[in-house]
Amino acid sequence: MPSLIACIPPPCDPNDDLANGSTGIVVLGDASDNSIINNRIAYNGGSGMRLTSGQHNSMLSSITYANGGMGIDLGSSGPNAVDNDADPGAAAEPNRGINAPAFTTAMGGVHSGRVRSALISTNGNYLVQLFFDATCDPLGNGEGRTLYTTVGATIANANSGHSGTAIFDIPVKSAGTLAGRVFSLTAYDAQGNTSEYSQCAEYVCDQIFGQSFDNNVGDKCPAP
Repeated sequence: MPSLIACIPPPCDPNDDLANGSTGIVVLGDASDNSIINNRIAYNGGSGMRLTSGQHNSMLSSITYANGGMGIDLGSSGPNAVDNDADPGAAAEPNRGINAPAFTTAMGGVHSGRVRSALISTNGNYLVQLFFDATCDPLGNGEGRTLYTTVGATIANANSGHSGTAIFDIPVKSAGTLAGRVFSLTAYDAQGNTSEYSQCAEYVCDQIFGQSFDNNVGDKCPAP
């Protein structure tokens, strides 16, 4: 259920800067099984959402932007490295330390292209959410001003004690221009754990498309 913020005096605009001086939402004390979904979390002095402990805390479809820290921060402050989610110690990390998608690229013509990425984690079914913004977060792991789409991903190749990999390819389109957009992704597992945002990938407008080799209309990129 969306969170509500009282505005005194009314009226309020959804984009009004009604921030906290530090973190927007904090989950601590081993709080688990919470749903922080479909929220807009912005303009906070620290992270948008910070989890210091707890499991199965869903942040599905929440958008974060213009925060002083990361959009989603799990565990110790700062971006988490992509590691072995099957390591026994990962179970003690907030949201089991689920990895964000990695090795993300975004490329194509000015109106259509593809975002490619990989999820490295334990076997199971996942939802991957793709977000975009006009700029990358200064820490390098994107926030998500706009939720573009949600796709499914399945990992079935992990051996005992090790992570497996699912590679996915998401088509993106815009009636305007994709040039200049920055994309990032989150992962969500079947137990309700949401990852941090991935490292952001700036959209690369491919000049092959600019020469109309790939379609008969021409998806002309801006001049380099």
